Amino acid sequence: MTSDQLKALHAAVYRNTGQDPTWLGYWLKHFVESEELAWSDLAQELGISDEKLVLLCLCRTPRPEHFQEDLRVACERTGANEEPVARIVRQEQAMMRWRGNAAAAPTGWLLAASDRDDSTASDQDSGIEDDED
Repeated sequence: MTSDQLKALHAAVYRNTGQDPTWLGYWLKHFVESEELAWSDLAQELGISDEKLVLLCLCRTPRPEHFQEDLRVACERTGANEEPVARIVRQEQAMMRWRGNAAAAPTGWLLAASDRDDSTASDQDSGIEDDED
C-alpha cells in the first residue's frame, strides 16, 4: 500500500467513525475539530502512532455502566494512554449534552434575565391591588 493510499484509508476511517457516536472516532473527531488539531497531533498527545489512532477510532465507545473497563480494553489494544482518552471522551460527551440543552431551551437565557415578579404582575393585571397603607 502506498503512502497516499494509507492516508486515504486513515481519512476514510476518521470520516466514517466520526459520524456515529457508537465509535470512539466520533468523540475524537469532535475533539480534533473543536481544538483545531491535526490527527497526527492527537496521536502524539495520546502516545500512539497514526496507525494505532486509526485502530482506536474503530473501537466502540465505552458503555456508561462499564466505562473504565471498556476504556481500558481499547487503550490496551491500541497502546493509548487511558487518562487523556477518558478526558477527551467525557469532555466531548458533556459538550454534546450542553449543546443539546442549549438548543432545546433557547428562551432560558431571556427568562433568567427577567426581573419581573410574575405574581405581582398577575395581581396588577387582574385589578387586585396591595393594601399595605
